[in-house]
Amino acid sequence: MNASATEHTETTPLLSPGIRNRRHSRNSQPRSPHDIDVPRVLPYVERFHKRGLPLDDTWHPQNLSAGVDRAGFELVVLLTYKATLTDLRPSAGDVWEQWSEETKHAAGLTELGTRIVTAWEAFLNVPRSCSEVEQILWNAHELSEGSPQSVRVIDLHEYFPADLLSHRVIELSLLRTWLYNNQGSPSTIGAWGQMAKTICAPRFLHLLDFVGLVAYLAILARYVLNPPTIAVDALAGVALARTVSIVLYSLVRVLQHWSSAQVPYLLTAIAFLSSLPSSPLPNGMSYNAVLVAVSLHILQLHLPYTPSPLYLLSFQQVLPLSILIWNGVSNLYLPVLALFLPTLLLVLVMLSLSLADSMVVATSLASPLEARTAFLLLLLVLLFLLIFTIGMLILVHPFLSASSTMISPWDRYSKSLGLQARRRFISIVLTYTGPYTRTDRKFRTAVLSRPSSRSGSWDVISFMHTGFMCLTVLPLPLLLVAIFLWDIIS
Repeated sequence: MNASATEHTETTPLLSPGIRNRRHSRNSQPRSPHDIDVPRVLPYVERFHKRGLPLDDTWHPQNLSAGVDRAGFELVVLLTYKATLTDLRPSAGDVWEQWSEETKHAAGLTELGTRIVTAWEAFLNVPRSCSEVEQILWNAHELSEGSPQSVRVIDLHEYFPADLLSHRVIELSLLRTWLYNNQGSPSTIGAWGQMAKTICAPRFLHLLDFVGLVAYLAILARYVLNPPTIAVDALAGVALARTVSIVLYSLVRVLQHWSSAQVPYLLTAIAFLSSLPSSPLPNGMSYNAVLVAVSLHILQLHLPYTPSPLYLLSFQQVLPLSILIWNGVSNLYLPVLALFLPTLLLVLVMLSLSLADSMVVATSLASPLEARTAFLLLLLVLLFLLIFTIGMLILVHPFLSASSTMISPWDRYSKSLGLQARRRFISIVLTYTGPYTRTDRKFRTAVLSRPSSRSGSWDVISFMHTGFMCLTVLPLPLLLVAIFLWDIIS
């Protein structure tokens, strides 16, 4: 063997090129300083599914010190485990076996809720600062290794046990976040940074969002009260700006986060887009759709949707009442209306046909007859809702908690309504805090199946929600206010 081939000199590299390249490729990847030591949530959730919930606290990662890190990880693991159990429905061929499985499942959920509350109370056994409480609620925990998905304790508020949801410390911490946008971050950002952080507080962002809604409703109301009377070949000037702003705002609202509250925006966008190159004209289906959308927008101001004038007041005063009204309408009025709706429609059609030859059309009115009729019906609906709400409050008044024994203003109507109001409050804070995190059925499916290949779709949804939220709280309100003032001046 050639000795010079194995002889090392002072110019010989300590590592071979292959080893250096492999080490360089590993070091060139961006990694967190403690990436190896950070525990992930899903391995522990899967362990609980296979072996059951441990009887003691020995399952905690050894590298987590007692305090915020350990308590936060324990809570997020237990809450994620509870989220995955909500979709599990025991099934068995035998009746007794199915009943037994359902009983065990319910008992397991109860025990899991007790463990969650115990973990939270153990964290509060020693004095904690505001920053520590916010860290345990807002710190993100990775779901699995190599996945961009993460989850926070506050994201899983739908699965909070009643004792945890109604805890005073959580309420005070969320109120502080709503007012000052503090989420446990260290106060080393300087005076200007603290000022910028205060300006971006959730309550201020909601105020900007509400200003945009008011300007949008003002433009829409001015249009339905004074619509164009003839069709045009092409929109121009203030008419073009008004149409573009209405359609843009409506589409942003629909695409930001779809729910039943976005139906009026969808109706408005369809009505204006279907009327191009002109605008919705009186005596047309598009104009009637706009009238329905305006009426729904006004009614939604009393419901717990965002943005709303309700959230400019005390949450614990307005949210329980709003939830009570909405539950009463959705559980009592809407089923009865659905039952009698076919008959009501038939009677209205027959009445309209019978009055068709005697209908007096006043062409000299500033507002179309459809607008007057729609707002008259809206007034009647509001009067009915007022009477209905008063009657419902009178009926439930004997069951209300007495002021001397009332534990919390949230629970003045009932404990269940108080819990719903608290969950809605957390959702409002999350809406204007970010980042957007989904914890619905798709989240639970992702946790169970660990779809790392589908993580991109989650990023797109989060990016769309964040982008549209930025539009609705800064440029769109200013644009809508400017167009409304332009419309008034012109």
